[in-house]
Amino acid sequence: MITADDIMTTDIAAHFLKLTPKALRRKAKAGQVPATIITGKWLFNKIDLIDWLRQNSTKQRTPILYLEQKPCLSKSVATSGGLDSHMMAKKYSDLLGLKTKPLHKNGTIN
Repeated sequence: MITADDIMTTDIAAHFLKLTPKALRRKAKAGQVPATIITGKWLFNKIDLIDWLRQNSTKQRTPILYLEQKPCLSKSVATSGGLDSHMMAKKYSDLLGLKTKPLHKNGTIN
């Protein structure tokens, strides 16, 4: 059910959409945004605007890459750095096809 709070004037709807009132009126007149004109004033239904935003969103959702992580069993180990961060960096480099230097297995430098 639509309430009075769901109906917005041009100024309020423009603020909601982060547009200027002039730009919003232009879009409403062109039929690019859901609106109704009553007694010479544009009115906007908040629910319709939210649906319109969802349908016209151009932002692509980027999948997040999750790499397998083993839980730390020691309470005295720092949460960052150490061998795991080197291994993680190697996995990222391998996935991105970057050339890297080989890791030393025993932690010493030759």
